[in-house]
Amino acid sequence: MPEDPSKSLDVVRANILKMGAREVIERPIAFGVKFLDVLFVVPDSEGGELDEKLKKLPGVGSVETEGITLI
Repeated sequence: MPEDPSKSLDVVRANILKMGAREVIERPIAFGVKFLDVLFVVPDSEGGELDEKLKKLPGVGSVETEGITLI
């Protein structure tokens, strides 16, 4: 979720892509508010650290993990 819903998510998207995201999709929630749905594929050892790294990005208000699976 964005820190400020009125700002563009382009900078946040660019920073997430630099972290190695495979996919970043902007999705609507309600009342014009949007969030970024992000897909990462990482080794098991890095999974827990990813949320913390995302929370530290400028413009990120909150991070929620929706699913984790092994490949």
